[in-house]
Amino acid sequence: MNIEVMEPRPVSDFVGQAMEFPVSLSINDLESILAVDGLLLAEDGKIVASLSQFEYNLGRGTHEMGRIGALGTQHDKDIQRQRDCSISVIAFLSNEALNHIDNVRDKNRKKDVVFKLRLRVRTLISQARIPPLHLVGPKEHTLAPFREKDESILTYKYEHDYHPPVENLWVISGGGTPGPIFLEVRDVYQEIPKTIASSDWVNDFAPQLGIGRFITIELPLPSPVAINKEFAERLNKATETLQKMEEEVKKGEWNEVIQNSRPVAELLRDEVMVSSVLAKHGFTEEATGSLLGTIRNLFDYSSKFIHKVEKDGTIIPAEIKAEKEDAYLIYSVSIGLLNLLTQKVKKGGNIS
Repeated sequence: MNIEVMEPRPVSDFVGQAMEFPVSLSINDLESILAVDGLLLAEDGKIVASLSQFEYNLGRGTHEMGRIGALGTQHDKDIQRQRDCSISVIAFLSNEALNHIDNVRDKNRKKDVVFKLRLRVRTLISQARIPPLHLVGPKEHTLAPFREKDESILTYKYEHDYHPPVENLWVISGGGTPGPIFLEVRDVYQEIPKTIASSDWVNDFAPQLGIGRFITIELPLPSPVAINKEFAERLNKATETLQKMEEEVKKGEWNEVIQNSRPVAELLRDEVMVSSVLAKHGFTEEATGSLLGTIRNLFDYSSKFIHKVEKDGTIIPAEIKAEKEDAYLIYSVSIGLLNLLTQKVKKGGNIS
């Protein structure tokens, strides 16, 4: 039996996160697939999910799952000819599993996702043999005469290309040790690696699995709202940059996530406008100062992860190397600030 794992894909039909792994099996008519299951391992060998067989056409008409034949006739070559059988196994991934996969991916040199599928294929194996039984008519032997003209004697004679003269001579015997054994249940175990390229993971899997989006909320700019033109432009630019930050989160480019947060921080430059927005919702001057001071300090902290370029082109390395948790902190602060201001503007009405 040959087992091959085809290209995996995210599954969008389930409420939770799931991945489908199509499996191609090469079998013949002496074996039939009963079940395929197993375990899904991350690149570090940790088990992240169980694998269970999944059929798309379940309940949609008749579906042939396999055929069981027997050797001993002229059909032997046809029965032993290999044919492809396709099934799918599915992995349901918890948030903890996705987080672990993403953490392991961070350590991969190419940022690829490398899985190992530890599969178990349970098959039903035919040990049946068809004995070459022959009908011998009255004129073909010298035994005692028959009482009826249509009577025949049943004899045994081996022939390589045997085919019985009548269908009711398909007599089956059991082979194997110990015999007589007609059918055998057998488990085949195989561990198969499967790599998902970084670009495919970012573009095809991450959005479907919720990676990089599980703390994102919709932040539409309120429209129509009359607001200071310069501040409105900053809001628009901040909204656009949030999308860029989200893409970098998916890629695992933590320094770039923080680098792209600058337009969001620029919103704090217009303190008069921000104070005016918050004042319409009862914020005192002290409360506004405390809020803006806290956020300003967080963005000042984020600058420690960014390379600086002097006027002469000299690059000053960042003081700290950004890691996942650093990027998510600035990402969430950026989301929170933009959500706060846009929602306050929307609820507060026109601001000039």
